[in-house]
Amino acid sequence: MAAVVLSGLLLRTTTVAQNPGQQLIDDAVAAMGGRERIMPVKTLMLEGGGHDFQVDQEFAYDELGSQNLVYQLRDYKRSYDLANGRGRFEQIREAQSTIFNGERPQRSVQAVDGDIAFNIGDNGDATRVFQAARRRVGYLRNPLTLMRAALAANATLSNVRTQGTERLVDLKLDAILLTVAFDANTKLPSRVVQLVYNETLGDRPNEMRWSDYRAVSGVQLPTLLTWKVGRWTVGQVRVVRQTIDGDVGNLAVPAGVVSAPRPLAPAPPETALR
Repeated sequence: MAAVVLSGLLLRTTTVAQNPGQQLIDDAVAAMGGRERIMPVKTLMLEGGGHDFQVDQEFAYDELGSQNLVYQLRDYKRSYDLANGRGRFEQIREAQSTIFNGERPQRSVQAVDGDIAFNIGDNGDATRVFQAARRRVGYLRNPLTLMRAALAANATLSNVRTQGTERLVDLKLDAILLTVAFDANTKLPSRVVQLVYNETLGDRPNEMRWSDYRAVSGVQLPTLLTWKVGRWTVGQVRVVRQTIDGDVGNLAVPAGVVSAPRPLAPAPPETALR
């Protein structure tokens, strides 16, 4: 019997070692601080600011010779309750061009609790929005939340490949499909990409890139967030403060929001949070 058990353990160890996708995740987790440090983290909060270039339709503001569509992002804040899979994403967005003088800065607060997405208005009232998959992807656009998800039982890894100085793997989490890239030298996660369908342009890669990692309570986290749509850089945020296991408040969905009925007509498109 002991020989059979030992044989099974050896087989399982060999199988894991032969899975190149799992090896990429394990190496990244080790580079970020190790599984024993990553998995016990209960909360994460990051704060910073930057710019949103409002690029769309495959044009860039500099290519058009105008910066009219540049917006400042301030009070950029991301709060995560990792123990319960909850997130709250806040920012103020303000046009920088003089032609928008008098336009009120736009404050947005979006949140997700498991498979329920909701927004919080200026008056503090919460409203359910039926875009849980999109909001869940927003929750995963951080190396800490993404690596923890990649270690979960429902994660499927496939199609490991090399692209320049990066190693890539496709990650499937239930209905969500992402491509995750890792720096071949540091082993740290370098970007995550999702194909997003556009009625005019078809599938376009929506990418979040992470760089300038710094240690925060024993965990390596990026301090520069850069996102792209298609081939254009469309925004960037510098993180100035990050806190692990601090007080992020109550991120649970309000009870009245859970039972909100689905609207009969499609909800209008919302501004995507980076």
